[in-house]
Amino acid sequence: MARNNRELSIMKGEDVQVVKKEKQWWLVRNSREEEGYVPQNVLEPIKSGEPAQDQPWNARGGPVTLDMTSTSAEVKAWLDYKGFSRITVNSLGVLSGKLLLGMSKDEIRTVCPEEGGKVFFQLQAVKSAIAVSNALCATLTL
Repeated sequence: MARNNRELSIMKGEDVQVVKKEKQWWLVRNSREEEGYVPQNVLEPIKSGEPAQDQPWNARGGPVTLDMTSTSAEVKAWLDYKGFSRITVNSLGVLSGKLLLGMSKDEIRTVCPEEGGKVFFQLQAVKSAIAVSNALCATLTL
């Protein structure tokens, strides 16, 4: 989900062309000729006979989403996918999405003093995406 006009929202399974590789964020072009930056860790090359650098890239599937209905297994998979330490994954991975998303920054830091701030920051992005999605759904049903 794009957070500003320099980023590009992509969907799971969508094919994109990498225009420019930078450190963590890559400039990509979708099939509608829209360009924007996406985190490189959400992309994977499409298997083909082409050289790796010329291959189209695909939005990675897998357990990368988190929402209020996520089970503890999905929360654990999301934390692991985001690269948190094993102790953080095991400590917070017992919670449902609703419980984790409802925690305050201080509560998360109490459970995970080392990475609590990082977890909270990632959760803010999830909450923003949920709010945008809910607003869009509300607009579409009017």
